[in-house]
Amino acid sequence: KNYAIGVGLAKSEAILAAIIGVALLGEHLSLLAWTGVFLGAFAIFLLSKGGLQNSKFSWNTLIIGTASGLCFAITSLLVRQASLQLDMLPFLHRAAWVLVSITGIQCSVLLLFLGIFKRATFIAMFQRIGLITKISFCSFAASLGWFTAMSVQSVALVTTLGQIEILFSLLISVYFFKEKLVASDHWGLFWVVIAATLVIWA
Repeated sequence: KNYAIGVGLAKSEAILAAIIGVALLGEHLSLLAWTGVFLGAFAIFLLSKGGLQNSKFSWNTLIIGTASGLCFAITSLLVRQASLQLDMLPFLHRAAWVLVSITGIQCSVLLLFLGIFKRATFIAMFQRIGLITKISFCSFAASLGWFTAMSVQSVALVTTLGQIEILFSLLISVYFFKEKLVASDHWGLFWVVIAATLVIWA
């Protein structure tokens, strides 16, 4: 239930990262930056509603979605802190080392899990090695971009600006999958662009 709303709640990462960063890590955001962060969250709320205006409220969705956003926020903040510890290296190298460490752990745990519990999936992956390679390269490029940005700028600003990905996702859904946008999608896209612009100015 409430899948789209749950996804929107997970995007609360930007606000939670801003609050935790300012409260615990001594980060500072200008009024313009705070405005962009909150506008971005409002835009994601509009986009998450989509065609589900009549969906019922769910405490489980609220708790799990917000907890997901909190975990994303903490992870992003820790990525930035880890990168800042490598201050003897250029920022791109710092981001790359942190990315290698994280993906190395993730891949090891996932491969171990698949090898023990999901061997059929493990075999199916190797049968589609070409597709997996393409996905992996795109994911690597995206993660390196995220980590590099978080090495040089506040996590809250990076994640707010990163919400522009929603624009590209919806354009793909419209032009490639011929899906239609509802009114809340148009308004959500508008506010995503405004939020991103404010964050850039900040």
